[in-house]
Amino acid sequence: MGIDPEIAAAIAEKLGMELEIEDMAFDSIIPAVTSGKADFGAAGMTVTEDRLQSVDFTDTYAESAQVIIVKEDSDITGSADLEGKVVAFSWEPPATSWPARW
Repeated sequence: MGIDPEIAAAIAEKLGMELEIEDMAFDSIIPAVTSGKADFGAAGMTVTEDRLQSVDFTDTYAESAQVIIVKEDSDITGSADLEGKVVAFSWEPPATSWPARW
């Protein structure tokens, strides 16, 4: 869950509200907010033009990076070396955009 629950708790405390966290699929967060099921969503989410059509975003409060993990003795030293290889990755954004680059 990362830092998001701590940030949500701080927001709720500042507003004098009780926090209820509901774990949900990543793709359900924006629909939950737009439908009123959730007052706000807190998730490591990349701001995109499509998402901006549905919701507003705060200023960025965390930065992250995607990395390639290989065995210590691997010949793979960068993303170009992945061409023709079988790649395992998380099916959660932003990782879902990576395979399209190869």
